[in-house]
Formats: sequence, structure tokens, C-alpha cells
Amino acid sequence: MTKLSNPCAVCLGVGSIDLCEGLQESVLIPCRSCAKNKPVNSKLSDEWQTVKGFPDYRINSLGNIMSVKYGREYILKLSVTKIGYLQVTLDSYNKKYVHHLMAIQYFNHIPSKQLQVNHKDGDKTNNRLENLEIVTPKQNTNHAITIGIHKNQKGENNYSSKLTDAQAREIKYLLYWKKSIKDIALKYGVSTTTIYLILEGKTWKHV
Repeated sequence: MTKLSNPCAVCLGVGSIDLCEGLQESVLIPCRSCAKNKPVNSKLSDEWQTVKGFPDYRINSLGNIMSVKYGREYILKLSVTKIGYLQVTLDSYNKKYVHHLMAIQYFNHIPSKQLQVNHKDGDKTNNRLENLEIVTPKQNTNHAITIGIHKNQKGENNYSSKLTDAQAREIKYLLYWKKSIKDIALKYGVSTTTIYLILEGKTWKHV
């Protein structure tokens, strides 16, 4: 094993990282602290901390957000998004997911496609520090299946869908009449790959 000072893939900090012999130095991997997946402040309490990047706001390990702007202290009201996560508005216009703020504050982790924030009990509104962990997308999905909250939603009922059922039917109609795949993709604001998958019958089979 070789010890190198490489940027951490999670917190981007520089620390001692164990690498296997032959592994290129340019490869980004988690440092020991992030790899253990333990929050920086692991003690659960209601002690307020300044929100990283937002000096006029405070956050605590219970998932509460407080404003201290203009010398006034008050807990901010949280809203629930269409996909069930709690959201808060900072500086009048900056909307942030609370679990993302918690990850940045206590795990030194900025959520990305590679690593996500998972709610251990499956409750997206429970943002207490003890209920959060950093996982890969695959681990997140497996966890949802294990606790029984994963649903294989089809078509427009899938929150990640960029098309409605009606649009998918229209695309199939255009494909039937040999319209250009590139033109169809531009019309509906999706990639040509999406159109090809519909053409090949690999997606939107139910419409």
C-alpha cells in the first residue's frame, strides 16, 4: 500500500489516502474520514452552526434552519417538494434541499451523481443527523427496496421522466411516419438516445 496526498473524491480535501500499488495518483477516491461515512460532528444536539456558504443562517443536527438576518432570530418554515423532500428558501430566492445542507454541513459532502444522501428510515422529511448517510446511487436504490419504499413507477409517474404519456404516444406516431429522430428529439427537448429507445420498444412500452 502507498500513502499519497490526493484530493478526496467526497470532501475534496487533501489527506493521507491508502492506495493499492499501481493505482494512478490521478484517481480520486474518498479519504479515510469520508470512507468511514461518519459525520464530522457525530454528536446529535440542537447546537446551532453557521450554514456553510450562508452566513446569515444557522443549522442544527435536528435539521432545523434559523435566520439571524438583521439581528432577528427565527426558525424558517420548510416546504415539501413534489417528490417528498423538505426544502428551505435562503436569501429570498435560493431554494435548497435540507438534506443537502445537512450533508454539506456535517459530512463535508456536496451531493452529486456519484454519492447521494440517504434517509435511513425511508422518511424524506426526517433530516436529523442520525438518520442521514452518504451512499452510492446503487446503495440508495437497494436500501429503498430493502425497506419496501421502492416503486417501479412507469411513464409520467416516474419523477425523473422528461416526457408525459401523451408526448410518448405522439413520438411513436411521428416515428411510425418516419420523421427524423433528431428533429423529434429537438421538438420534445430530449436526447436522440431517448427517441431511439422508444423506437426500439425498450421504453414507454405501456403507451
